[in-house]
Amino acid sequence: MYFLLTMMVLLVSHNCNGIRNIDKFKKYVSIMSEKNVDFMLFQETFWDDQLVQNVKHLYNGDIYHSDGTNNRQGVAILVKSNLCANVKQIYKDNNGRFLHLQFEYDDSIYNIM
Repeated sequence: MYFLLTMMVLLVSHNCNGIRNIDKFKKYVSIMSEKNVDFMLFQETFWDDQLVQNVKHLYNGDIYHSDGTNNRQGVAILVKSNLCANVKQIYKDNNGRFLHLQFEYDDSIYNIM
């Protein structure tokens, strides 16, 4: 797990090796809350659209995701609720390998991929 603190915005990147289990997802949400994480970037989520719909109510923020055609792919970015208005999705591929968001903060624009 990697932590990057920049301008008082905390980004965490983690290869979760699958996060289809609801209890595992809840644990990540709990860690985000405890550590005050603003952006959580996941690799290898193994998600599909149905699973994302099933877990959205467990997270108070936005979930951006790109899902692959097999369960060995998938990336996602969870955005803390107080930052959602400053984030927009620019691009996502159809292979679960790439997701591009833009985040506006303090009159600057940052790219999160």
